Parts: sequence; structure tokens; C-alpha cells
Amino acid sequence: MSRRSDTMAPAVSRHSARRQVFVIVAVGVAAFATRVIPYFSPGQITAVREYDDGVMLGGAIAMLAGNAPYADFFYLHPPGSLLMLLPAAASSALLGEPGAMALARMSAILVGVANTVLIAVLLRSRGAVAMLVGAGLYATWPVVVATERTILLEPVIVLGLFLALVLVRRRTTAAVVAAAVCLGLATTVKVWAIVDVAILAVAVGATMGGRMLVRYVTAAAATITAVCLPFFLFDPAGMWTQVVLAQVRRAGTQASFPTRLGTMSLAQSVHAIDLRIPWQFWLVLFVGLMIFAVLPLIQVVRKRTPVTQWSDASWWAVIIVVHSVVILLGSGYFYHYAVWLLAPLCLSVGYSAGSVARVSGRVIIVSGLAAVLGMTTMGAMRHPGEPLESPAELAEWARSGDCIWSDASRLIAADALRRNLSNNCPMDIDSFGAFLVLDSDVARSTDNFAESTVWRRRQWSFLMHADGAILPDDEVPKWFSARQGAEFERLFRTHVVLDEDGLWNRVPR
Repeated sequence: MSRRSDTMAPAVSRHSARRQVFVIVAVGVAAFATRVIPYFSPGQITAVREYDDGVMLGGAIAMLAGNAPYADFFYLHPPGSLLMLLPAAASSALLGEPGAMALARMSAILVGVANTVLIAVLLRSRGAVAMLVGAGLYATWPVVVATERTILLEPVIVLGLFLALVLVRRRTTAAVVAAAVCLGLATTVKVWAIVDVAILAVAVGATMGGRMLVRYVTAAAATITAVCLPFFLFDPAGMWTQVVLAQVRRAGTQASFPTRLGTMSLAQSVHAIDLRIPWQFWLVLFVGLMIFAVLPLIQVVRKRTPVTQWSDASWWAVIIVVHSVVILLGSGYFYHYAVWLLAPLCLSVGYSAGSVARVSGRVIIVSGLAAVLGMTTMGAMRHPGEPLESPAELAEWARSGDCIWSDASRLIAADALRRNLSNNCPMDIDSFGAFLVLDSDVARSTDNFAESTVWRRRQWSFLMHADGAILPDDEVPKWFSARQGAEFERLFRTHVVLDEDGLWNRVPR
């Protein structure tokens, strides 16, 4: 009997390993497919989808043109995101700016795939069901999918967190230092990651001792310093004001709790279904998932387990609790913020799902996951961006002028940002950032830049130096005064309307 058991054990192990590899490949493919499907439609991969992605790629392009962030253009985040986009920005010389945006978006999709796969890797010890539930949920959650289709900050700091969680499991000095470097780099992308640096510091100190904690903290601090210090020394006041003060003193979006929950709807990809489900349903579901996810923390607290003996899953639950406080109770909120909460939530839900012993319970979980996958896939067939059906015509029009006035995303779509920079055209890479920095009095009370007289005057002065303008929806901006609107229509004429954006030329003097 024992000999037979010894003979069968490697076979069972090999079968389990093959199944886990299959799950990792399956969730990776699902993550890639749900994110990339809209880009199969012509023009979608260079479509104007976001404001932030244009600012980040535009900032990297500006750096390559010799401009320094904080000193020469406004940028509200640490410099890590600009540095990571330098390869894509450099490709604009060969591919054009729309091609550089396409390359950057494909890189963003790969970050999403990596995040999904890392959840599965972290859950391998819990079995295939845990891997499938945790990674599958992350691969298909609609707001996560939408966020990881283009360049945004939250998926990158999630990647740093997951890499760190994988590394610290090894409990070696080299692995802990590498984990600190990953989270340090994440902090140079978005300041929020400092929260994860702190949580992991507590975990390392509690479970591995003071010496390992010192090494961890030193490595994290050295990484952040190495990336940020050169930019800080170049313009200390500018970097401090933009990265710290402007963010701290801004009023925020004041998004309501139902609005925040609504962005996390599992049916968001299919509006016909989502509109018929009240937000209270998502509240109940979300609270249920939260409780399910933090069960390991509840158990160690209930049993009064010494913190030195907490499991990895208990620390994951601590991360969820802290992230949920920041995301759900903070003054500002945009849909892509949710990813920073949902990433550890999916990880911990998968962990707890691995404890569901009854086959019927697992069938229900996997069936629900399949339903989410189906809705997300259907939603991926939609094309929420503004497709550039005539990119050649747009670029040809932009080349006819020296200075084009618009936001960074539209300038990149028109392949006009580098030309603006080389012609020293007055412009803001991040006009919203300019508002927060230059008019802090108004920014303390509202996030609506149109209410700032300082901002309106600045943009109007830029427009008066331009010989062309791209106006969204071909509408004169609502922040124009009546006098400015009349002046604009006297000085500019519509050339053509492309993809709902109006291209305006200055009337020859």
C-alpha cells in the first residue's frame, strides 16, 4: 500500500502542476483578450480614450525634446511614469506619435496580463480553483479591464505590489531587498505606493526581524531617492509644489459612495444589464466579497494569533482594508482608482475560494466567474474611444500649421506635439495640472478648472498664439466668455470635422 502511494504521489503532483500551468495560461490569455479586443477595430488603438494617457506620453516626449518636468512643464506625479514611457516616446520618431501611443497601450495591456498571472502565481499553493477565481476575476472585472487598456498609473503600482508579495515569500535577504526595490519604483510612479511600502515594512519586521526590516527600508528609500532626487535638485520648489502640495490641497472630485461602487459593477460592460441593477445590489455584493476576502485577518484577530505568526493571506487582508479606506473615503475619485483596491481584493477572494470544500460551492463560484467573463467579453466588443477613421487627414491638416492648440491626447493623435515643442509654441502638457498649481485658491474649493480666471486667461493666451485648434465635439469651449467666443469665431474657421472633433484654422491676417 505504501509503495503504491509513493508511486502515485509524483503522478498526482505532476497532474496538479500541469493543471496549474493550464490555469495560468488560461487567465493570461483571458486578460489579454478582454483588453485587446477593442483594438482590432480600425483606428481604435490610436483613438483619444483618456486625458491622463496623453499627459504621460506627452510628458515623456517633452523630456526627450529637452524639457524638464516640474521646471519646464507641469506634472503632478513623481517622475517614474515619465521615465518608463521614454522608450515609447522615442519610438515616435519612427512610428509617429499615434504609433507611440499604440505601443504604449500594448505595453499597458501586458502589465495587466502580468498582474493577472502574478495573482495566479501567488495562489498556487491554494490550488487550481483559488488560482482560477482570483486571477480570473481580476482578468475580467470590467473597470480593471477598462483601466488596463491604456496608460494609467494604478496598474503599474499594482504590478510593483504583486512582485513584492511574490519576492518576500522567499524570506531571503536578496528577495526582500528586491521586493523593496519593486515597491520603491512603484512609489516613483504614484505616491500611493508608499502605503504598500509601509504595510510590507510592518510585515517584514514582524515576521523576519529588525535586521531584515532595516535592509528593506534602506533599499526602498535608496530606490526612491535614486529616481526622484535628480529631478528634485533640478527644481526643488516646482517638484514639491506639483507632486505634493497641489495634490494635498485640491478639493477633489467629491464622488458619492454610490458612484464609486457603480464603477466597480461586474455588469458595467453591458449597459443594458447594468442600468437595471441598483447600486445597493453592488453594495451587498461588495461587502460580501470584502468579508470573504478578509476572513484570514478576522481569524487571526479572533484567535489572538501573535502578529509574528500571521500568514501571507492575513497581510493581504490588511492591504485590502487600508486600500478600501483610501479609495472609498478619499475626497477624490476616478474610475481607474478602483484597480488599486480590486487587485488585492481579487487575490484574497481567490485565497478564500480555495477553502471552499464542497463541489457545489465551487461550481457556483466558477459559474459566476464565467458569467462575468461573458459580460466583459461582450462589452469588449464595444468601442468607447473616438476612432480615428482619418488619421492621415488629421496629421496632414496639423502639418499645415506651426502651432496647434488642444489637449495633449489630441495633439498626439494629430502627430503634432513634437512640432509644437520644436516651434516653442506656448502650451501646457497638463493643463489641469497647471490649474491646480497656478490657482490653488480655486482648486481648494473645486476640481472644475473652468471656474479659474487664471487658467482661462492662460489657455486663451496660448490659443491666440496658435494657427490651428482641435476642439472636442466641434464646440467652442464652454469656458469662453461671450466676448471670447465671438473673438474666436472671428479669428478661426472650421476646416473640417473629423471623428466628431472640429479642426479650426486661423483666418489669414
